[in-house]
Amino acid sequence: MDQEIDSRERNEPSKGNFYRMRKMFGQFISLIKGRIMESEEHLSDPKFILNGFLKGVLLWGIPLVVFARRKREIRRAIAIGLGVALVRFLSRLADKNQDISSYYYKNAVIGLIAGPIFLILDGNLHQNSVLVFWILIRAFYNVVPSIPLGSTIVMCLSASQLLSSWIFAPPTQLNKSFRSFLNWQGGQLVDDINFYQRFEPPGLNNACFLIHPDSSCGFYSIHFFLSGLYRALRLYLPLYGLLFITSQKKSIYHLLENLVRSCFFLSAYCTLGWASACVYYKIKPEISRKSLAMHTWISGLAVLLERPGRRSELAIYCLTYAMDSLYRWYKETYKESGFQLPTRLLLVLSGSILFHHHLNQPSFVMKWLLQLKD
Repeated sequence: MDQEIDSRERNEPSKGNFYRMRKMFGQFISLIKGRIMESEEHLSDPKFILNGFLKGVLLWGIPLVVFARRKREIRRAIAIGLGVALVRFLSRLADKNQDISSYYYKNAVIGLIAGPIFLILDGNLHQNSVLVFWILIRAFYNVVPSIPLGSTIVMCLSASQLLSSWIFAPPTQLNKSFRSFLNWQGGQLVDDINFYQRFEPPGLNNACFLIHPDSSCGFYSIHFFLSGLYRALRLYLPLYGLLFITSQKKSIYHLLENLVRSCFFLSAYCTLGWASACVYYKIKPEISRKSLAMHTWISGLAVLLERPGRRSELAIYCLTYAMDSLYRWYKETYKESGFQLPTRLLLVLSGSILFHHHLNQPSFVMKWLLQLKD
């Protein structure tokens, strides 16, 4: 009877969570110390751990070293490999301990232990604000209840911030990589538009002259959408081709459907941003950062063209860069405040939440790379 009560207490997350988590944290540390003192032959699955290290190194290292030619990223690739190996090591230790393996917050504790060690292995990781916001937002998505059309609302709010920052704000208020992405997919020379905004008289209201000086609004929108499809195809074709090759269920129909929907989404996203300007500034003149935010939100509606399962991933992606843009704006505007995000703490806590909700995360990361279990 006592054993049955203890078993129920270990699996019940509603009573004494903090006490049991603290107790299991201590058990984990004791297990790690014991394993370190043991001989190598008793270590928990060395091949399984080594495989995780190699996957982590290759996952980060090959694309950046071979394609982007960033040799300095080798150090980070090694750190990621060691981090993956550490998570696998802790996971196997937990699975082999009867008390810990049935604990409800087992994976959360693994995240709390592995997180600080990983930040030590890669001392500069916490300085990447985009990564911090991405992990934080993914964790937030797992602890708040979903609302109808929530991803669409997030996409609209993010589009308002991102597109207005891209067109009107200083380049430093937008992530460099994302700004380059918009410069290509946006199909416009934003620097030329900013040139007119700086030197034309105040009260400029001829947005059409800036966007499409040699064509009508309708013809420009159709032409831009079609050319946007080609740009989107160049982006998505290699991505979906790689996913098709690595997937177990190879369906040509699903490949083509996903490719077409993603291309239509991205092209419509950019087209709506520019076409809405033609309509908005004829009703309410004067181009400003605020007025851009008032009409670029409509671009977010394009996410409805995507398949439902992908909408939340796109919302997380765009919201990450939108939050990063707001953070950059705040730091530039209120330099004297000295405010800094507690990035290390946010990374550790958010990672712990993601580990706890690992079934809701991309299977590529949690199953192929980390291989966490319930």
